[in-house]
Amino acid sequence: DKAVFIDAITHKKIRCGDLKRDTRKFAAGVQDHLGFKQELTYQLLDSGATVVIAHPDTISISVAIGASINAKIPESNIFVLGDHEVHGIQPYTTLLSIREAEP
Repeated sequence: DKAVFIDAITHKKIRCGDLKRDTRKFAAGVQDHLGFKQELTYQLLDSGATVVIAHPDTISISVAIGASINAKIPESNIFVLGDHEVHGIQPYTTLLSIREAEP
């Protein structure tokens, strides 16, 4: 596991696995402690969004569902990245058409 970051002052090395783990822990901390669902609800309402496409991990999809419900976006308009249904939410690939849109 190679170092992906070396602090110039302390010379502390952060390895790829550590960075991935700490990034996910930071994201969970933001979700858990900073009211991420409320912020996402505000952004959905402010933008007039009618569709949400979310990351498939359990925390992200539960936040997306909660914020979408708060923003009056129907669950049928929530999709998950990837090819598989997650917690009853269809993958975005179900929207793929046979044809390609014209530019």
